[in-house]
Amino acid sequence: NVLEQLITYLPPPDQLKRLSELNCDPDELTEAEHFAVTLAEIKRLLPRLKSMRFRLHQAEIVQDIKPDIVAATAACEEVKQSKKFAQMLELILLLGNVMNSGSRNGQAFGFEISFLPKLSSTKDIENKTTLLHYIADTVE
Repeated sequence: NVLEQLITYLPPPDQLKRLSELNCDPDELTEAEHFAVTLAEIKRLLPRLKSMRFRLHQAEIVQDIKPDIVAATAACEEVKQSKKFAQMLELILLLGNVMNSGSRNGQAFGFEISFLPKLSSTKDIENKTTLLHYIADTVE
């Protein structure tokens, strides 16, 4: 791809600046030198080239990530519409309030989502069932 090669082999900004400041007759330059001087005169050349490259590959990028976006959207919809998940969250809040009764956290209106992984590490006396499994079984 010509665009990729231009981006790869583009002279550093200091050389481009010197080329753009070059005051000479274009007829005296070789074809390659004339091309380099013409490129150097383009403002914000590298960002423009990268933008053009992105626009060329945009459809391909979208096709690559589209299945992930569809799956994430479907998962979000499932969570939003799940009555059992809502019941689980209510039960978690209730259990937290019971366990924290008597403290300033005893009547919380909510909890941080970062708390949820702790449910799988909290086990019963026999070390067999986690709090997460207990809550899931209770909701079902």
